[in-house]
Amino acid sequence: MNNLVTWNIKGLNGLNKQRDLRTFGWKNKIGLAGLMETAVKSYNFGKVANSFNGWQHSVNYNAHEGRIA
Repeated sequence: MNNLVTWNIKGLNGLNKQRDLRTFGWKNKIGLAGLMETAVKSYNFGKVANSFNGWQHSVNYNAHEGRIA
């Protein structure tokens, strides 16, 4: 793992934010990212996660009212 980042990235449902996150990760060789307050609802998570093909993830919907926190 090269670099670690945490990011308060409200609005990850948006395609532009998803693109920005992917670009930032690749350019900076991010090995681990903690994303907070993304506002991704549980029913929309699959769609958002698919835009990050090959990335591993963990969520806490059961602990925080249906959102990734």
